Amino acid sequence: MSEIANPRYCPTAWLDEVNPLGDTPEAFARTDGETWRLVDPDEDFNAAVYFNEPLEPGQIVNFARLTTYGDFVLTIREDGTHYADLPEFDGHPGFRLENWEYEDVVDELSELIRVGNREDIFSDGDNPLPPGSYTVECWAWQDTIPFRFEPADETPKFVLCAGGELMDTLNTKGSSDAQ
Repeated sequence: MSEIANPRYCPTAWLDEVNPLGDTPEAFARTDGETWRLVDPDEDFNAAVYFNEPLEPGQIVNFARLTTYGDFVLTIREDGTHYADLPEFDGHPGFRLENWEYEDVVDELSELIRVGNREDIFSDGDNPLPPGSYTVECWAWQDTIPFRFEPADETPKFVLCAGGELMDTLNTKGSSDAQ
């Protein structure tokens, strides 16, 4: 299984059940020629929405990075053991069976196997997946990557902070977003 080469970003303070996503941190920075705003990339500069706040040069903004991985096949064998070709995750993973509701997500593959196909995956009790093959979606969030806002004229630019660069390097084992 290979990583989709399109990580997405969201300001950490905005993480919730609905996360505005941008292809880069710069996708969130907008100016009207005088004022900079941190805005949902899908909204207008002056939109009266939750995801719109002042942005100053030099300001540190923490971003979370979402890496989406392709679906993988989880195989449960007759003896109860399992096999899955998992990637090396870039952050905290989330797993979901394709027939689950969108918000039904678990953090561990063993938890997905344990809760199985029951209607309410968050209720007590086990309903392990029976032997067979299952399509599983997976992704990972890497939280709190600090960037400093350093615009050049009317071009937005976020620079990975030194502490963030070290953290990002440790978490991605050598691949950094620093430009």
